[in-house]
Amino acid sequence: MTTRARKNHSAESSADPAGTWNLLDSPLTKLMEHNRTLAEHTLKALQEESLRFVNLRLEHTNRAIQESRDCSGFTGLLAVQNDWFASFAHDYLEQSRRLTDLLREIAERSTSALSETAVAPMHLKVHKNEHGERHAA
Repeated sequence: MTTRARKNHSAESSADPAGTWNLLDSPLTKLMEHNRTLAEHTLKALQEESLRFVNLRLEHTNRAIQESRDCSGFTGLLAVQNDWFASFAHDYLEQSRRLTDLLREIAERSTSALSETAVAPMHLKVHKNEHGERHAA
């Protein structure tokens, strides 16, 4: 873009506040806001789920430590270790299921919200056409 074209473009932009408002209310802006909200919600949900999981594992590890203090002999210690490992495997399997379900729910909600956002401008154009107003195609 040449300097002259930039000056003309900036003069047109400052002279047309409605054009600036239309830019802020554009589908692209709505999409960016949707993506920001989605990322924020996803990170918060993942943080909460991660904290829940860490607390669960700390509780199970604490219980195993307490049981190891109370056991007598090598076989008792092996039984505690076996129980701890079984709870470890179960917790990680359950956590992977929970994360999969959580991310699927977020994706479903996001897809439905995004489709509603995408359909809204189309309805607006149809509504404007019914009233005989001109618009850029």
